[in-house]
Amino acid sequence: MAQASAELLFRLDRFVEVGGAGRVDLTHPTIVNEGSSLEPRFGYGGLQVALHPAPLLAPDLRFGALLGAGNLDIRDPAVDTELDSDNGLVIETGFSWGLRVASKVWIGASASWRFASGFDALGGVTSHDLQGPALLAGFSLGPF
Repeated sequence: MAQASAELLFRLDRFVEVGGAGRVDLTHPTIVNEGSSLEPRFGYGGLQVALHPAPLLAPDLRFGALLGAGNLDIRDPAVDTELDSDNGLVIETGFSWGLRVASKVWIGASASWRFASGFDALGGVTSHDLQGPALLAGFSLGPF
């Protein structure tokens, strides 16, 4: 499923960044449950910490973790109604690497693993269904 992501990090020194990040689903799979179609919608966000292990050799390589909370809504697409909602804990760990392609343009990619806990919603969607790998591609514009 496709997600949109945003983050705002502040560099404390050459090695550490701290800030916040959030992700939200852009596509919603359909689950058929007892003859009804259900659409889970998932989003999460929280505190993000990133470490730059080699700021001089690889300045855009970073390892990070997001610790936060998420929300899972279950909707009935036939009547566009929310049927169930649940909140839980989300932890995402991963790494990213980027490349400055112009003076104010940066592109990058990341790979992470998302852990989820405390979710149990209509249609049998649980924390286990929300866990797994994530691959992200992104860009940044500006003098950051």
